[in-house]
Amino acid sequence: MNAIRHPLVSVMIPYYNCEQYIAETIASVEAQHYPNIEIIIVDDGSREESAAFLAGLLESKPSIRLSTQNNQGVAAARNHAARLAKGEYFLFLDADDQILPDYIQKSVAVLESNPDCKLVYPQAEFFDAKEGSWQLPPYEGIKSLLTGNCFPSSVSIHRADFNALAGFDENFATHEDWDFWIRLLSGGGKVYQIPEVLFRYRKRRDGSSLIDSLEHNRKQKQGDLQHVYEKHSSLFLQHELGYWNHLQTLAQNWHLTADNKKLQEQSAADQKHNRQLQTDLFKALQKADTLQQESTDLRQQLDSFRQERNKLEQTITELNNRIQHEVRIFAKYKGLLTVKTFKPLIKTEQAISSANRYRKLFRDLIKEKGSISKAYQTCRHTYKTSGIRAVKILLRQQKLDFETIEALSIDNARDGFVILATKHTRYIAQLFNDALKKVDIQSTILLDIPKEGYSNKWHIVICPQMFESLPPHYLAFQMEQSVSSRWFTDAYFQRLHRAAHVFDYSITNIAYLQEHRFPFKQLHYLPVGMLPSINQNQNQSQDFEFDVAFYGDPSCERRQLFLQKLSERFSVKVISEVFGDELHDLLKKAKIVVNIHYYENALLETTRVYECLSLNKLVVSEQGSDQHEHSELENIVDFVGIDDIEAMIARIDYWLNHADEFDTRLQAIADFQQQPDKFQFYFYRFLLSQDLIDFETFYRLCSNYIKPQGDFWCLSLPESIDRRQDFDRDNHYDIWVFPGLRHNIGWVGSGLSYKFMMRVAEDLRLSQVTICEDDVLFNNAFEQRYTHIKQTLSATNEPWDVYSGLIADLSEKTDIFQSSIHSDKENFYSINRLVSMVFNIYNYSVYSKIYSWDEDDRLSHNTIDRYIEQHGGIQGVITSPFLVGHKEDLFSTLWGTQNTMYKEMIARSQNLLDKKIAELDQG
Repeated sequence: MNAIRHPLVSVMIPYYNCEQYIAETIASVEAQHYPNIEIIIVDDGSREESAAFLAGLLESKPSIRLSTQNNQGVAAARNHAARLAKGEYFLFLDADDQILPDYIQKSVAVLESNPDCKLVYPQAEFFDAKEGSWQLPPYEGIKSLLTGNCFPSSVSIHRADFNALAGFDENFATHEDWDFWIRLLSGGGKVYQIPEVLFRYRKRRDGSSLIDSLEHNRKQKQGDLQHVYEKHSSLFLQHELGYWNHLQTLAQNWHLTADNKKLQEQSAADQKHNRQLQTDLFKALQKADTLQQESTDLRQQLDSFRQERNKLEQTITELNNRIQHEVRIFAKYKGLLTVKTFKPLIKTEQAISSANRYRKLFRDLIKEKGSISKAYQTCRHTYKTSGIRAVKILLRQQKLDFETIEALSIDNARDGFVILATKHTRYIAQLFNDALKKVDIQSTILLDIPKEGYSNKWHIVICPQMFESLPPHYLAFQMEQSVSSRWFTDAYFQRLHRAAHVFDYSITNIAYLQEHRFPFKQLHYLPVGMLPSINQNQNQSQDFEFDVAFYGDPSCERRQLFLQKLSERFSVKVISEVFGDELHDLLKKAKIVVNIHYYENALLETTRVYECLSLNKLVVSEQGSDQHEHSELENIVDFVGIDDIEAMIARIDYWLNHADEFDTRLQAIADFQQQPDKFQFYFYRFLLSQDLIDFETFYRLCSNYIKPQGDFWCLSLPESIDRRQDFDRDNHYDIWVFPGLRHNIGWVGSGLSYKFMMRVAEDLRLSQVTICEDDVLFNNAFEQRYTHIKQTLSATNEPWDVYSGLIADLSEKTDIFQSSIHSDKENFYSINRLVSMVFNIYNYSVYSKIYSWDEDDRLSHNTIDRYIEQHGGIQGVITSPFLVGHKEDLFSTLWGTQNTMYKEMIARSQNLLDKKIAELDQG
């Protein structure tokens, strides 16, 4: 006979301040009848006394593995445990819950005998503060799971399935398990429920259980539910569960559950009342001889109460049955008679509401235009050129623009800025001060909170967590490293949220802030740059007192190790708590400055690096974990690998013993100081976005910073992290990326970007330039078709201005003509309306026409694509099918919505284009 298999099962327990319950939880696992189990506990940053209790408890249990991490949440703790686990099957168990002795044995039996089974779970019950069965909704396929979580937190799954999905999503504070079950089951697979209670969920007496906590924090709950929907929106829509339906379903479930709870509480109160009446009746019966008549009356009252109680119990039973029925039916809400009945009324109400909304928006347009006649003419012109949908967009965007400008505008900063800094961040303050001086904006640097209090001026606050209080109006320059959570507390996040805008020197940090729900419009990339003015009196041939200098906090262990090793070979000067001119004087006395990270996986300390380069110092530095963001420093700073002390020693030794090469590097640094500075480019980019400088000023100061490679460019905003990463993965064509310009009104920033690029293309005398946007979709035939189309356009003598590779919203009024441009592989057509900037080839003849776009016209009919469409003097060329597509899963940086909004528009445009071409060919 074959031996019975007992594959290893890993039971993983996330622990956070659960000293009251963990012993019982562990005991429930140790009591399992299954013979092959490993237990892994991850302490998720518990307070010191709680962590000590757990460690003491496990001293007598050497088989249990304990690991610790900084507090990152239950999803991160579970993933940490999974990385340590060796089992073939996984079971996650919270530190205050329990499993009954047969749970693992019966789970493994199911998984072993059903290879296509994805998930096994038992029936469950509550214990501690609440007793009784936990009635989870039945799992009836993926659609039932989308309407609400069907499973307890403790289920059994395959290790391979968990690893394939990369574990729980650590961006969720709650509902990470629901998100995981959706991912696990969205592709199919069976689910099995063991038909007996084998899991016990603790309802804590202090109300701190997750279920109770979410009831008191509806905002957190709704936020994570929205996150689940956004992450799986295509799956919800596939099952006809739109976002409104999703919220309505969940809200209905919450309300029904709440009503049920109230009815149960009322029933309990009535039963208690009846018991009291029975007691009173018993006492009355003891006086039967003298109170017979009263006793009779009381018996009649008791009968009446019993009847009422029976009716109430019957009503409760009926309501419970109805609730369960409604919960099951609501998932199929489209079939409900009530929905069908009220749907026309709802549509009528929505139409009235919509009409009222657009009437109000039209009034706003009247105010902006100054008269009803001008507002009407604006709408009429938009309707004639683009239809009623464009009019609605015009009115909606009119309101949106006003609200956006009001929320983000700092135009009164023209009166000047106050720069609030500490001694540690004085270099950054000087960068701001010098940049503002060049555009005639006054600024004052403060190194402490003024005794008389803050003024009403706009402040630029560098490291806002360093100050006890903050001014009423401020911009924040965030300088902490997201690789360490030491500074990113709730209080610090609140300070950043209160800032009108947040600057950050690192793309990695911006991605981190976006993950923590900072809005795109609030975040601005502002890398550290050069400040040559601090080195005006530097003498390159001076005598040096030290071989090596390090400045910064030397107290961490890894820096001490580096400095100790360096001191054994060279004369080393450690500079700490010294700032400004005194710091610079000390640094000038060292031949080389070293940069050593505080953290092993730290981002590059660009403030230290650029301050030293501004002093014309040769820098030997560890590489940063974000090294790819600093390619401009590769031949200026001498980088060594992270933790590679010996390599740092070797490079220092090289520079000390090769005088000619040392002088050559110092000259390269001096030349680098004269290059256009990236800090000023991105800071002026921000000032342009706030209308604090005009376009001509920006172009004069910043055009030299932009150095395109080739004639194929992509427009991408540095702050749109996901879109840029997605584009980089698909960029197999050496496309150069232009860091797009911004504005509080998103489409104005887009227009400014194209205006800037057209000027640059003309200055470079490019005969043509291809510009795509970072949500372009290249299909398999793209490269071959693009090469041929570009060659054809370059060779023709026929006039043309713009070739469009995609049209998002083709108008019925568009005219299509046979083009005089011919080729043997593509049919070219002339077109008089072009509406899309996703992919275009621009001829030299059109550059000046596009950069003549007026950025001061802030009505939405002046978006850059509508401007090109309505210009009248631009000759368009197109081929069919469209050369490129559009990525639907990305989000628009202009409108803040997912690109799926364009799917039907593009498909409709392609069909209309083909129809017009067919009519042309037939004619």
